[in-house]
Amino acid sequence: ASQPTHNRTYFIRQSYEQATLVSWYATQAWLSQASGGCSEMEGVVSMEGTSEGAYAALASSSLLNDMGVRILGLRLNVPVASPEAALVYMVAQYDGGLISPTKDNAGFTAFSPLSAWAYSQDLPLVANSGYANQTLLAAEWMVDDTFERNVPAWLESPDPIGVEEIVALMPPFAPDVFRPAMVQLARDAIAANSTTPCNTFADELVERGVDRLCEASLDNDLLELLASGVMYPTELCYSSGDTVAPAFQFTDDMFANEFVSRTVGLDGRHISEGADHGAAAGACIFHNLVVYLAAGVTPGIAEDDMPYLITPLKDMPESCGGTDGGAGTPPPTPDTGSSSGAIHRNTAFGQYIGMSGLLLASLIGL
Repeated sequence: ASQPTHNRTYFIRQSYEQATLVSWYATQAWLSQASGGCSEMEGVVSMEGTSEGAYAALASSSLLNDMGVRILGLRLNVPVASPEAALVYMVAQYDGGLISPTKDNAGFTAFSPLSAWAYSQDLPLVANSGYANQTLLAAEWMVDDTFERNVPAWLESPDPIGVEEIVALMPPFAPDVFRPAMVQLARDAIAANSTTPCNTFADELVERGVDRLCEASLDNDLLELLASGVMYPTELCYSSGDTVAPAFQFTDDMFANEFVSRTVGLDGRHISEGADHGAAAGACIFHNLVVYLAAGVTPGIAEDDMPYLITPLKDMPESCGGTDGGAGTPPPTPDTGSSSGAIHRNTAFGQYIGMSGLLLASLIGL
């Protein structure tokens, strides 16, 4: 992690898991060091993610749960949890003229090469690795001796170029950086009213020359976790008016899982119903923030289920305010900003699309 060979790998599950693992242990070390060894991070976490950040939160929560961390709750706002659905969305938006160089959409324009590059590297455990004829990047955008036509050279560490520079190098029709066979597969899925082209055209993938690409995409699709892999309280906040994370992808078998539910507002109605992706994301984030902050005064929430909680450190040494190694009353909060002689719960947020995946312990000390 200290020697990265790339700056982002969109929708590659293992990269989010690696980032989570590093962040988790780094946060533990930071809190202990900042408090002089007098505070610890409890293995209990609340998580939330929005759009692509929801993919990060879902992948990370699964890993942390397997590590024995208790997931108090997972909130997924307008989640984009399927690589093939994201490809269909991008092609549909550009084909429909909803995104173009004349619109304020630099983030979306940069998203195309970033996501294509993620599936054009030789990464362990990614099904299309080693298959030069099945990269998601089109061959004409991987020209070694021409920087303007070499997307990997734009993005590789230690000096990847910025978003504005990426946009300036992009073709007017951003999906042109994708392998043409995948763009056609996405268009055929759109015509069939499907966001799952790899499943819809499963019998044709070898003939189309995208079987390995589709295998890689399906391996990193996290929607199935909602039906069978999530064993902790999980809320989905989405809108029928969202074309990025369409409502129909959240199927009955997901809600048959006793741990999965749809977010409901204080008025008993679904949050953000009918809103587009951006507006729905904002409404979901605001609602969840209110619920989170109000947990301390909400009737019926047991202390052990509080999303933020600071409890006395057991067997606290004298240097931290203890008495003969026993538990004592924590002294006042030191200048480090963390309560000395305490155990902290934390909250992890998967930020909005295009941003860093996870911020662990952003609310430590609340």
